Amino acid sequence: MEYVIYEREKFEVINNHLDLAAQGITSINEIDGLENLSELKSLDMSYNEIKYIERLENLPNLEYLDLSSNQISEIRNISHLSELKRLYLNNNSLRKIEGIDNLKELDILELNGNNLRVISNIDNLKKLDVLKLGMNRIYEINGLKNLTTLTKFHLDHNEIKKLENLDTLNNLKVFDLNDNEIAKIENIEELYRLEALILSSNQITEMDGLKEQFKLMLLNLANNEISKIRGLEECTDLRILNLSKNHIREIASGDLSNQKELVNLNLSSNRISNIEGIRGLKNLRIINLRNNKIQNFEVLKTLPNLETAYLKNNEAILED
Repeated sequence: MEYVIYEREKFEVINNHLDLAAQGITSINEIDGLENLSELKSLDMSYNEIKYIERLENLPNLEYLDLSSNQISEIRNISHLSELKRLYLNNNSLRKIEGIDNLKELDILELNGNNLRVISNIDNLKKLDVLKLGMNRIYEINGLKNLTTLTKFHLDHNEIKKLENLDTLNNLKVFDLNDNEIAKIENIEELYRLEALILSSNQITEMDGLKEQFKLMLLNLANNEISKIRGLEECTDLRILNLSKNHIREIASGDLSNQKELVNLNLSSNRISNIEGIRGLKNLRIINLRNNKIQNFEVLKTLPNLETAYLKNNEAILED
């Protein structure tokens, strides 16, 4: 049985995986025997106090490396890990993306919760499937031209002001841009396989720009500056729509006439007085209309599959 020793404690390799998470490790140099594990495929050193990536030279078969929640400020000494498929460096102190352009087998890269300002040095990662860059300080979208296999892209909690440089990401299915500074939905025409688009907590005033989004099933635009439901005409496969915390005053007839597949609709915390436009949503099961100005809910009786309706804090008198 292969093993390493840290602080006089033995840690065994089980099914080519070594778990060293949350052991108070301050330096990889202090792990005895790591250099002997040439067949190791998976290494978890998350939740430690590691500052430098080092002594991984003899792990050529490594496919999974988790160094999340450490104190790493620089990505280095991993460019030789040519078999690496999954790299996790969430919650560290990284200021730039570097030292990974040779990792051409990488399909998952997670760098959430760092101090990144720009997206760089990942254009060679042509097999990348999942890219997570949330909770950084990134201010523009670029450097993605060759990432044509990407299906999930998370850029939430950043400082993005504009949707741009996305035209080659035509396999993208999930795009998370929650909590940025985006004012307009634009330049997503080539994302024709998109199934989930999350743009909550931005500065969007209109829903123009959603043309040809025939496969979109989830659209989250909560906490924006939207006043009218316009622009959803081609989102014909929508199942979940969240427009809570906006400035919408009515759901007029025709506003949702193409959303026949809608199952879950959240319009809470708006200024809505008229909900006539939900008539015809035959598949709707859940509706949230809390915190509006609605006086009459009779139209809900026309929805044959409605199971749950949240209606509190409106102007209508509700029976218990």
